[in-house]
Order: sequence, then structure tokens, then C-alpha cells
Amino acid sequence: MRLLLLVLAAIGSQMAISQPQQKISRLLPDHVNLQFAGAIGFVSAGVGYETKNHRLQGDFFYGYVPESVGGVEIHSVTAKMTWAAITRQVRPDLRVDWLTTGVFLNYVFGKQYFLFDPEEYPFSYYGFPTAANVGISLGGQAFYHKLGVYYELGTTDRYVMSFIQNSGSLSFADLFNLGLGVKYSLLGHHWQRHKKKLPEAR
Repeated sequence: MRLLLLVLAAIGSQMAISQPQQKISRLLPDHVNLQFAGAIGFVSAGVGYETKNHRLQGDFFYGYVPESVGGVEIHSVTAKMTWAAITRQVRPDLRVDWLTTGVFLNYVFGKQYFLFDPEEYPFSYYGFPTAANVGISLGGQAFYHKLGVYYELGTTDRYVMSFIQNSGSLSFADLFNLGLGVKYSLLGHHWQRHKKKLPEAR
């Protein structure tokens, strides 16, 4: 009887320890990102989460534009959702998302940026907020083991408004911004955690 009580106590203590660990593991990001350009910074770094079927991904970025590139130093944060519309599992360790669609919200820090027109300017002087903008994108991505690469071609409400107001001086290509990035899975993608082994060559 005493032995049984000791065993039950050991199991109970182990469960008490494992439950907080499980809660913490759920909060840990699935992957880390590094992106170049793409309307969210000259270079951006962040973390992301994905659903078990890999189709939906959510990412949070910190973006930076050096003064040598943007004229002024710019810091921003971005929240992005990406949906893998057309995807294929080529091999157990290789997945290609032929078409992805995304939407993102970008916020730029600084006193010179604002969400609403300053009092010293007439109403709708700028026509759009300079501190925040919403964008959409189309792209593709591929994952091999824990490493992924992707591209995105996107535009923002700011680009669209600028194009409408200055259509005579801007080309249609000025509407879009190309972003290139890499992703690294911290624990392995969900679709890889239960992958089947490839048949052995005969």
C-alpha cells in the first residue's frame, strides 16, 4: 500500500511539472524570420506561429531602415497573416507552397509620423496616415527540413494612394514592393513531426 502511494505521488508530481511546461511550450514560436525589404523595413526580424496543417501562419516583425537608405532612421513593427493557398508535399522533408496570400499591418515609430492629420495641416492634407499602413501580398515559399525561403510581392494603402494622386509621375510597377526572406523552424514544422520515412532504395 505504501509503495502504491509513493508511485501515485511520483506520477502526480510529474504531471504537475509537465503541465506548466506544456503551457510554456505552446507560447514558444514555431519559427524565426529574417526578411529583406517587402514594405516592412529594409531588414526585418521576427517570430511566427503556424497551424498544424501549416496553411495559416502568423508573424510579428521588427523592421529597421538605416538613414543611409531611407534618408532618416526608421523603426517599425509589423503583424502579418499568411495563407498557403496552393501547397504540395513533394517529399516528407520538402514542402512547396506555390501560392501564398497575406495581409499585414505596419506601424512606424517617431514623432514625425501620425495616425491622423496634425492640427497645423488642413483636414486630409496627406490623405492617409503616415504612422500605420495596411498591405496585401502574393508570393510563394519552400521548406526543406527546418529551413524555409520565401518571396512576397505586395502593396500597401500608402502606395495605392500615392499612385492615384501621382499617376502621371508613377508607373504601375511603383505600386509593388518585393520582399525576400528565410524562416527557420525551432522545433520542426508540424507537418514534419509526423512525417513518414521514404521507402528505401532497392
